[in-house]
Amino acid sequence: MRERATPAVRQAEGGVTRTPTGAQVVGAGALGKWALHPVLLAAVTLTLLLAGALPATGVAHHDTESAASPAPAGVGGPTAPNVETPMAVTPLSVDGDPIVTLVPAPASATAVYVVGQEGLYRTTNGGESWEPAGPPPPSGRLVAAQDSPLVLLAGSRPPCARGGGPDVTLSRSDDGGATWQPLSGEIGVEPLAIWREAELAIAADCAGLRISRDTGRTWADLPVLPPGSEVTAFAPLATSDVAQPAALLATTSEGGTSRLFHLDLTDPSDPALSDPLIEYWGLGSLTGDEDRYVLGAATGVWLSDDRGATWTRHRDGLEAVTISVDPLVATEPIPDEELQRGFGIDTVASNPASPDPLYAGSIDGLFTSRDAGTTWEQVEGVEGRVSTLVLAPTGGRLFAETPSGVIEVPLQP
Repeated sequence: MRERATPAVRQAEGGVTRTPTGAQVVGAGALGKWALHPVLLAAVTLTLLLAGALPATGVAHHDTESAASPAPAGVGGPTAPNVETPMAVTPLSVDGDPIVTLVPAPASATAVYVVGQEGLYRTTNGGESWEPAGPPPPSGRLVAAQDSPLVLLAGSRPPCARGGGPDVTLSRSDDGGATWQPLSGEIGVEPLAIWREAELAIAADCAGLRISRDTGRTWADLPVLPPGSEVTAFAPLATSDVAQPAALLATTSEGGTSRLFHLDLTDPSDPALSDPLIEYWGLGSLTGDEDRYVLGAATGVWLSDDRGATWTRHRDGLEAVTISVDPLVATEPIPDEELQRGFGIDTVASNPASPDPLYAGSIDGLFTSRDAGTTWEQVEGVEGRVSTLVLAPTGGRLFAETPSGVIEVPLQP
């Protein structure tokens, strides 16, 4: 495996200087006391229960007992419009079929997929109209090729740390979800991304990453991650050249410490994993393009405009859905009221053509920022947990998945 050159990174935020490996200097504060702190362990358990194995960062979950689910479209489509103010929201249904699952897709996608109780649907015009794409897909998480939404994968991994869970076989479709073929022997594999032109696919199981060099037909281990780390967030980067695939991925250790990496897949035979770009606590959600990376975390939204070299954290307006202390730095525990109400940014979305607006789906509602993430305000009419966001490339719409189903948020220019 090649090592990706990573600049010496230091981030300054609120008087705290943090290196990409997580070492901090906080006046006279002590470090490392949170590793076995009982409050931390309780909060980790709470966060995992709230967020599940993977936040919505490029994959969507489909449970055949409740609904069905599709796959995203890829990079290389039309430039996303400069949309700003959310308007009144409406539940999404297609031909009377209530939509329950939204498949994440970049803002440059050529198509968006959703799943209703009766089937899989696709739009190629930003939600102006929808067409049937196939029956309800197989159980598990679904992804579509970044540069060709006709290639889809569906599968899931069991709860690795806790054991149990159904044995789900990875399935593949090359006709946009009209038909599916199970892949023999590929059990407990959760797809993360597909790049059709590069004939490449990435997935995760309880042992780490998996790679396919024939667009998901056959698989092999990809031993690039540190031992004992579980992939908890993944987002393909929106790049101008689909022949140079890349992604952001995050791993989380048993103690709750997460690390964010850049994965360069330009040469699939020799992938390059960066040094940690940032270290943060708890689970997170990711999005990004060639230069700007966005991380939603328990402590707020972190942004980098220089490919992860430096980071700034923003929490203004997000106080009700994030925590006020950083367990990696602070010596005081997380306040009880914050533990009781819960916290987390489960999904983030951005427009690669513009720094504004940004969107964040949380454990309690949808938030938007119009000043490059510095301040946030809650969007009226979006209640409950928002697990997935998709910014349509045309049509001025934002789609959000909530416990009551997928909703459509019109956006005012």
